[in-house]
Amino acid sequence: MLTVNQISLLILLIIWITIIFFASLDFRRKRKLKFHPPISFIIPCYNDEKTIENTIRSIYASYKKDKIDLIVINDHSTDNSPSILKDLRKEFGFRLINNKKNLGKAKSINTHYSLAKHELLWVVDSDIVVNQEAIESILARFQADPKLAAANCAYKIKYTGWWSVMQQMESNMMSMILLSHNLLSTLYIWGGCVAIRKDIFQKVGGFSETMLTEDADLAFKINQHKFHVQHSLASVEVYGAEGFREWVKQRMRWLSGTTHCYLKYIKVWIKHPLHVIFLLLFTVLSITFIASLLNEAIFFNQIFDMYALLRETMSRLGSLKILGFYSGFILLGWILSKFYFLVFSIPYTIPMMVNYKHWYKIFYVIPFVLIYFPILSLVAIVSAIKAMVTFPFIENKKRAW
Repeated sequence: MLTVNQISLLILLIIWITIIFFASLDFRRKRKLKFHPPISFIIPCYNDEKTIENTIRSIYASYKKDKIDLIVINDHSTDNSPSILKDLRKEFGFRLINNKKNLGKAKSINTHYSLAKHELLWVVDSDIVVNQEAIESILARFQADPKLAAANCAYKIKYTGWWSVMQQMESNMMSMILLSHNLLSTLYIWGGCVAIRKDIFQKVGGFSETMLTEDADLAFKINQHKFHVQHSLASVEVYGAEGFREWVKQRMRWLSGTTHCYLKYIKVWIKHPLHVIFLLLFTVLSITFIASLLNEAIFFNQIFDMYALLRETMSRLGSLKILGFYSGFILLGWILSKFYFLVFSIPYTIPMMVNYKHWYKIFYVIPFVLIYFPILSLVAIVSAIKAMVTFPFIENKKRAW
């Protein structure tokens, strides 16, 4: 009779194959860019003196200058951002808005988006480096689907160490899930680089200013109004969380905000439950996988103790034969039962392999499965609990925390 873990594994396998199948269908679909429309880019900036210049320059380097309407919102920065923006404005001639007080990203855009000259809004975070491929990929999607209301780019996380590689694998996993939903409509928007029709943005009420993840909330609202949201694998560069404490804080906000969206828009995600079930099972199996490893460590310790006792009365070869007969099949079964978790994570390394010389990156699945994702799973559980507690307060005039 199948155990609960085996049933969960079987369901996960079916969903995993389904996700890869639908993601590949979207990936192979040819979308032709017919023309280059004018775009109103909006960059909210708060204390981003180290990155804002690269972001602005990347926009002008990636698209036709006469098609660009750029609005930069200085959200009352206290660093050197205002001076940098002033100099860049002289060079490029974009419109610069200086908030008299810090409003936050959501309120800043809600307040000023109406100043955009064009129908297509493109919100870019001030630590993002865009490129021509990413922009044209999104535009081709809009031109291929009249019901498309918003689309966003995948992330290419700048390498700062092995922890950033693990974050890239997490991003690849989420991209594959989002891509598989494109045939209908995906549920998420990653707000770092997202294009949205101005009339739809107005119709859904813009960004929700009380939500922790206003970008995910926007996607849910768009789906609620029966418009489409899509995800593109064409990536833009972004910095990942550098330190562990920063990473935990960032993931707590993201995961708690996502949980708020699930609680707020039950009728939306219940129609697209594939990714919810997949992530839930993947999280549960990740935790049970680590628990199993700890349990097997005790088992191997017992085997070692048994070997020490056998060596007191017989030869080394005889001791190993008895141990092999006793534990060989158990050990083989354990190896086979745990190998599946590594296999599930292999596809997330493929986007990182530029050519065959990068085959070694397949081994990134080992720290991802054994270290990164179990920690992420525990953070997710804590975040979900915290989100459930704070959910009744998110409709106040300020965020839950």
